[in-house]
Amino acid sequence: MVLPVEDQENLEEFCKLATEISSRSGTDNLASMRALLQLALFISPIYLLVSFQLVKKSFNHQTLLDTAVRLGNKKPDILLEVESIIWKVLFSIAKGESGPNEAFWDMIAALPWEKMENTGISDEGRTWFDCSRGQLRPFH
Repeated sequence: MVLPVEDQENLEEFCKLATEISSRSGTDNLASMRALLQLALFISPIYLLVSFQLVKKSFNHQTLLDTAVRLGNKKPDILLEVESIIWKVLFSIAKGESGPNEAFWDMIAALPWEKMENTGISDEGRTWFDCSRGQLRPFH
């Protein structure tokens, strides 16, 4: 699969950031953020916005991979749009273009609130994370 130019640039920026963070020591390193990064990369960056602390948590690597496989990679358009906004905000902070507070409010302003509110309760945009139905979604 060939990544669009913007996604390739984002991936390159992430690799630079990961290299920088992994060289740090103490609790300010990549190991202390492993669970957050795994959830964001394998499942969705929306996990970075949950209201409970995930930094000190660890997750079974195989369970995360199995969940990612079960969910598949064909995400609903609304989810992709929201995730893209989150990634852009994170890279803006990582590049030093904006601070966390400013970036947070920029993200809030950029989110497609009307589309999210108009997504029906049974639409895939609301049910995509539910892998309890036991069905595997196809990879495209």
